Parts: sequence; C-alpha cells; structure tokens
Amino acid sequence: MSLIDILVDEYDADSADKLAMEYMMDSICPAICTKCAAIYEYEPDCDAGWCGECNTNSVQSLLVLLYMI
Repeated sequence: MSLIDILVDEYDADSADKLAMEYMMDSICPAICTKCAAIYEYEPDCDAGWCGECNTNSVQSLLVLLYMI
C-alpha cells in the first residue's frame, strides 16, 4: 500500500484526487511520514515536516506527494 493510499484510507476518502480537492485551499493538509507512515496535518507545501514518531524531517503533505505543489 502506498503512502497516498494510507492517507486516503485514514481520511475515509473515495480517492486521492477528491481528498486533495477537499484540502486544496485550506491552511492545513493531510501529511504522512515517508519513513514510518505516521499521519499528521501540515501546511499544504510541507516537504520536510518533523515526525515525532521517528524524529526525522520526513513528513510530506498529500499535495506534495501528488506533485500538485
């Protein structure tokens, strides 16, 4: 299962595109750690957010993962 699929499941969305559209104009966005898959909410342009689970700067927002930003 991909990181994007994990976020879609966690937010109970029909698809990644629909989830992205929900948060496109918001100040926060679903985000996930690329190392341990911990889920957060960060700024839409987040590409190196802090993960409190694995203590690394490896959190990326859904919009970054989808190459929308």
